[in-house]
Amino acid sequence: MLTRWIAQAEGSGPQRREARDRALDVLDHADRLAAAARLSPLIGTDRLLPSGYQARLRHLATALDGTSGHPAKIQPRTRDRG
Repeated sequence: MLTRWIAQAEGSGPQRREARDRALDVLDHADRLAAAARLSPLIGTDRLLPSGYQARLRHLATALDGTSGHPAKIQPRTRDRG
C-alpha cells in the first residue's frame, strides 16, 4: 500500500498531493513508533524513514565537516557559512 502511495506521489494528477501526505504521515508514524520502542539505532540506515534520512545527513555532515557528528558541533559552523 505504501509503495502505491509513493508511486502516486511521484506521478502527476489530483491524487498526487493526497498520496504524498498519506505516505509521509505513515512514515512519520512508523518513525515515532520505532523511537518509542527504542529501535532508532537499528533503523538508522532505513532509506524511507525520517530518522534514517537524518542519520545519513549527520553522517554526511561529519564527513564534510570533520567533526564528531555531534549536532552542536556541526550547527555553528553551518551558520557561520550562511
